[in-house]
Amino acid sequence: MKTAGLIFLFIAISFMNSCNTPQDAQGLLENPELRGELMNHMAANDTYMMEFMDKLQDSEHGMQMMMGNQRMMDHMMGGEGMQRMMQDSTRMNRMMSAMMSDPEMMGAMMQMMHGKGMLSEDCMHTGMQMMEGSGKGMMEDNQ
Repeated sequence: MKTAGLIFLFIAISFMNSCNTPQDAQGLLENPELRGELMNHMAANDTYMMEFMDKLQDSEHGMQMMMGNQRMMDHMMGGEGMQRMMQDSTRMNRMMSAMMSDPEMMGAMMQMMHGKGMLSEDCMHTGMQMMEGSGKGMMEDNQ
């Protein structure tokens, strides 16, 4: 009787473990309600949000998406955001590299900086001319 009980227990545990199939990330993200809940939790947690921002900044596509978002760029350019970014040479070089691969974005950034008084008219025109050329001169001069 003991042996039968142990065998039954082993089968029951094996069955229960087989029911715990891991969810794949893509499957979870395809559910709009679950995706929204996940984003809300990430946005409310400082650690998760910092990890997410680091991932975005490490991704060329993520950087292009952030720089293409006018609301985000206005927020980053206002206050101390630009000064903080300029003090972090790695982050600044990463952002410049991403912008250099997208001349339209770089032009928009230069115009925004000119509009906020951070870039003179001459500097903006020089930058635009460099973008029309090879586009590599700006990064080489800054390094």
